[in-house]
Amino acid sequence: MRRNNSLSHMMLGAALTFGASQVLALQEMSDDSMSEVQGAGLAFGLDDIRFQMAPSSYIEQIGGSPGVDTSFNRGDLRWFGLSISGWSAGEAAGSRQTWAGSCADGFSNMGCPISSQGIDNYANHDNPFVLRVFERQMVGLNAAGDDWVGSPVVNGVSTGGVNRTVLELLGPSNSQDFRWAFWGEIQASETDANGNITNVLGTLRNQNLILGKPATYLKPPSIAGTNPATNNIEGPILQLFQYRGERVDGGGELLSPDETFGLLYHSRLSGDYRFSVNQISDAIDADPVPQFTNEEGLYFTNVNAYVPLGQLYYQSIVLDSVRPAPNVAGDGNFIIELTRIPNDPNAYNDFYSVAGQQGYQRTNRNDRYYETHGYAEWGDYFPACQAGQSNCLPGSGTASPIRFSGPGYDSSNPQTLTLEARTINALNFPGPICGGSRDEECNSYTGIASEVTVELSSGDITSPYSRQQVAEAQGISFVGRNDASTWLVQNNQNDGFIERESSIILW
Repeated sequence: MRRNNSLSHMMLGAALTFGASQVLALQEMSDDSMSEVQGAGLAFGLDDIRFQMAPSSYIEQIGGSPGVDTSFNRGDLRWFGLSISGWSAGEAAGSRQTWAGSCADGFSNMGCPISSQGIDNYANHDNPFVLRVFERQMVGLNAAGDDWVGSPVVNGVSTGGVNRTVLELLGPSNSQDFRWAFWGEIQASETDANGNITNVLGTLRNQNLILGKPATYLKPPSIAGTNPATNNIEGPILQLFQYRGERVDGGGELLSPDETFGLLYHSRLSGDYRFSVNQISDAIDADPVPQFTNEEGLYFTNVNAYVPLGQLYYQSIVLDSVRPAPNVAGDGNFIIELTRIPNDPNAYNDFYSVAGQQGYQRTNRNDRYYETHGYAEWGDYFPACQAGQSNCLPGSGTASPIRFSGPGYDSSNPQTLTLEARTINALNFPGPICGGSRDEECNSYTGIASEVTVELSSGDITSPYSRQQVAEAQGISFVGRNDASTWLVQNNQNDGFIERESSIILW
């Protein structure tokens, strides 16, 4: 007898359908059933992600009329073509781009601001973004609103503190390095009394590129090293909560503690940064989308930075509308305020975490100190403790030998510097000679300081390093627009003096 497979499949499908209907039937959720939920939040994993605004799309910050009795001008800022794209050590040359077309890579992989590829491992499934509602017990204002309560936080809890519910978004503690870039404009203008532009003084176009990730070490690497086993790598945190504390009202007065929307953001970043302004030779500022050269610029490399803006529950970022005066309607503008640390020992002992010590200590700091205090470091070289010193940074004790690229100074072709003749008065010598309370000393020297010609250093100054080595030396470096550029650094004649006891020698 032949088995009817079609009938068997139909019966099996019906059974699965009926069973699934019973399992997936929607039911009303009660408070009792919700109270038993112990979820850790919603997780968002992101891979192969890429974001790019159109090259001419922008975000703008509009300046206002300068204050009276100032020499300031109106300034407008624009951020164009914001992009977040991938990067990898073995990326194909064809994936590198600019806002105006193709690109040849420069120094430290920072010649090209955009990649056509996405970020493969931005937030993996085992290290995702987590959105959750969490109850935390931290230092806060008591129910009566007249006292700050709670001991310094240990392991995320303040004994005797205030319990409140917090909505928080936790970023990945690690991710793949990626590109974050935009090109911008800084425009300076003269205005009329109403703040309207009457004359554009100038516009500086610039390119900004970060190659890194929004995660870094809990403690400064110069102090705690770069071993994740002893110095954790953490990501950013955004928390929303009810803030109760003093804040500056939009009208300018200081308000007594009240309830308002508060948010906290702890920013973390590691990587390299490049700021450049030089456009390709045939580019002009009138071009809708500029194209920048791939090497010139100011480099900050091997950066690790942590910026904590706010602490639960005594410091918060708060928003308010700007009002011409207290209790007067707003004018459409708004303010963003980071509230002050309360003048209460329960608050500031948690924030500073150095009770019983004299001033800031560079050593023997507890973990809480590094949660409430930020840092910014770049490069690999840090000063070391000298013999007999204890309150200092245990740095590498070395300095980078790479200083500049170029021919340097050749003693076979000596150079001279001429200091022109100047009348001795406070205008020509505003520094230690004639400035401040030294009028008598200045008046005792009358006449004219004669012209002086001096020969610069007699020894050779040479550089065995290339422009690329300077850019990749870690720390802060500047690369000119072409390798034929030369620089001459002169002494400031106004500060040229030698002081011995009561005598002053001008030169």
